[in-house]
Amino acid sequence: MNLAGGEENEGLHEFKEMLDSGAFDILQPEIQITGVLEICKLLVMAEANYSLVVPHLGDGRFGNVLKMQIAGSATNVPYVEMGNEQPIGGYESSYAIFENPPVVRPDGTIKLHKGPDLGLTIRNELLTDQPSDSGSVGVF
Repeated sequence: MNLAGGEENEGLHEFKEMLDSGAFDILQPEIQITGVLEICKLLVMAEANYSLVVPHLGDGRFGNVLKMQIAGSATNVPYVEMGNEQPIGGYESSYAIFENPPVVRPDGTIKLHKGPDLGLTIRNELLTDQPSDSGSVGVF
């Protein structure tokens, strides 16, 4: 059984210690904590150590789409985590803010956007310049 960890860790130095010590078979950085550039560097470090990386679930929306793109460009990211809490919260509900949400195919794969951006468009009806009940301006 593989041991995974790292979702609360920060900085390459912490992940380097994990790699050097062999603490985990699978590293699970949190994209909102570690950051995109650091995860890209971590992927190279992990690949040099023959280690897998499966980024942690994170916020389940924008961060997950970022992870999908990173996973699609890496050789040592075999999976991405997606929240799918049926019957009350299927994965689709996490992406309901987008006009063009990711769709999981029957074989479990996801078609990635090929353009220069992440391919996300927030539904127009959710955008407002009116104050919310709390007095702050909301985007989504």
